Amino acid sequence: MFIGALLVCASLHDVSTCDVRLNTTKTFESKQQCVEEMKGAAQYAAKYLLLVAKPYCFPTKGQLT
Repeated sequence: MFIGALLVCASLHDVSTCDVRLNTTKTFESKQQCVEEMKGAAQYAAKYLLLVAKPYCFPTKGQLT
């Protein structure tokens, strides 16, 4: 299982405008599913919210071994 996160920033030049947003409502069966959905979320944030966004996917504890 994987969880998704977005690093979102209002400015490329000011790190204090950045925040990490975890997708706490959904886990993903595969990394590919996570990447696809989080990439879409990053594109949405960039296009409609005018934020710089970078998607990330992390394995849950059971996937670390």
